[in-house]
Amino acid sequence: MVDWRGRALAVTPAAMEVLRSDPDLRFELAIDTVLVALPKFRERLAGGRWQSTRSRLSTYFVGALVLDFPNIYRSWLARWSRSAAEEPLDLLGAFDIESPQRGPESTVEARDEVVRLIGTLPTNVRKGVALMGFGYTISEAAQLVGISAKAFESRLGRVRRRVAETHGQRPRL
Repeated sequence: MVDWRGRALAVTPAAMEVLRSDPDLRFELAIDTVLVALPKFRERLAGGRWQSTRSRLSTYFVGALVLDFPNIYRSWLARWSRSAAEEPLDLLGAFDIESPQRGPESTVEARDEVVRLIGTLPTNVRKGVALMGFGYTISEAAQLVGISAKAFESRLGRVRRRVAETHGQRPRL
């Protein structure tokens, strides 16, 4: 347990490792916290609860973020714990589609590249990609893996840009 400004947060070594290694996830937690705190912050301002003699406006806003972050974190931790406990998807056979335009060597190279790339993705994005391969929409896949559709789209966009840059192509948006 970590004390976050008087609010206890369960922090496991596995969760800390995921947060350390995934900058996209940290960014999403920060954005989610701002999105939840901002309307409450505005209500407090409109209600006259901020006093310029007691704190700066930026300090008051940071206080609102601090109040809401534990709930955002606990929600993420619960979703992450459920997804970590699930059986991992076997993606090795999912991309063995032979191409009539290429020979077996090209098919094997393409398959290895896809498996390597998918292995670098966070678990929830990897599962979302597999679900899309089985016919789910981006929104459905995102919901099933526990992230917002917008966050999933952003992650897919970053993956596409990374692949394009690796192959010396101009990224498609």
